[in-house]
Amino acid sequence: MEEFKFFEIINPINRFKLAKNIIIVGRPNVGKSTLFNRLVGKNLAIVSNETGVTRDIREFTISISKRKFLLFDTAGIDTLAKNNLSKDMTSSSIAKVAMGDIILFVIDARNGVLGDDFEIAQTLRKQDRDVLLVLNKCENSVRSEVFSDSFSLGFGSAVQISAEHGKGISDLKDRIFGMCENLSNEVLGKGNEESFEINSEEKIFKISIAGRPNSGKSTFFNFLVDEQRSLTGPESGLTRDTVSVITQWNGERINLFDTAGIRKKNKIDSRLEKLSIDDSIRAINFSEIVIILLDNKNAFDHQDLKIAEFVGRQGRLPIFVVNKWDLESRKASAIKTLQWKLDDLLPQFSGAELTAISAKTGLGFTKLYKVIKKYYAIWEKRVSTSELNGWLLDRVSNHPPPMIKGARAKFRYVTQIKTRPPTFIFFGSRLKAIPKSYERYLINSLRTDFNLIGVPIRIFFRENENPYRPK
Repeated sequence: MEEFKFFEIINPINRFKLAKNIIIVGRPNVGKSTLFNRLVGKNLAIVSNETGVTRDIREFTISISKRKFLLFDTAGIDTLAKNNLSKDMTSSSIAKVAMGDIILFVIDARNGVLGDDFEIAQTLRKQDRDVLLVLNKCENSVRSEVFSDSFSLGFGSAVQISAEHGKGISDLKDRIFGMCENLSNEVLGKGNEESFEINSEEKIFKISIAGRPNSGKSTFFNFLVDEQRSLTGPESGLTRDTVSVITQWNGERINLFDTAGIRKKNKIDSRLEKLSIDDSIRAINFSEIVIILLDNKNAFDHQDLKIAEFVGRQGRLPIFVVNKWDLESRKASAIKTLQWKLDDLLPQFSGAELTAISAKTGLGFTKLYKVIKKYYAIWEKRVSTSELNGWLLDRVSNHPPPMIKGARAKFRYVTQIKTRPPTFIFFGSRLKAIPKSYERYLINSLRTDFNLIGVPIRIFFRENENPYRPK
């Protein structure tokens, strides 16, 4: 299989302007995710020879002959599923079929038509959807008996492709487009564009949900999108692919990412988990806001702190949320204890507010939204240069930098060069010798004096050139 490569996991096209839904279904390991990546043109879904890699439903907007489609990758349908996880994956995929306009039913041409394929075909006929049969893994010529057996599924002539090598993809796109020719302009979104259009200048907040495995990230994600998009359960590590959906929260559009749980490196024992975690990190890097979801039972353990530190280093806005609050009996005392831990263990986010929620019941979501808006405004706050230089004069006078080799660093001025996060640059002489302790003093002073609480702050030092120094 093609090696998974990393990329920005964001759907850039407005999902509210879509024409039709294309759902890819089939048995496990027939190449659905490889086909999804091929049609998207990026390696979005994790691909492996292992069975059952895809667990959640992933979506992306594609264009075929200037028509927009929303493409869905689904988990493999296992008609003989015995464990709860496989049953949930199968149920989720079948439920998604009901929302589809075109179903790409993928068959493994190497193995031929199996009994499970007939079971899936029967299920699809009950859904009364347009089904296009796809024979995948046709790198070589397909055996005549396999092609003949495919007709017995009842969906006509199959398209022969190799998703891994790109063979037959153009024919597949032609067949998909041909199934749309009889649709009205209104359905296609051609003559009714305004009804789908949303102001492109409207702000879309990019929010990732991060945390350790089994902290409730997928439950949180499902609650906000109001759909069972990600599998949930007591087992750890259910989420593998980062799932991205554009939805609305209190009337504002957000691009929400459900990520895989991040464990310690020494506990990662499989290639798939490593790929999942790398995918999560990419989502965090692409986001503006990162909701760090904590399990009420053991909040702020070592791994929680590592995740928070990483978010801060990347300059993202961390929002600390403790989940499963409906199970807490002593809420008042517990929240005080956890808030104290946050202040004590993560002083770089001094002033951050801990929010308690229940992703299962929706408890605390209204307050969480207000907290996000509050700290987002701080994260993009700008301080004028005149205010900063008045502040610098006062702070340096009260607490001058230490002497280094008989000389003291001198500050000329300071200015804010960017927001999100607030970033400041100090100009002067001998600034390279300023110790880390004095850097922390400046950062803490900026935080306190300009109310830059709960957000990462970056400072840089730049030396003034000496015109008399030999070059």
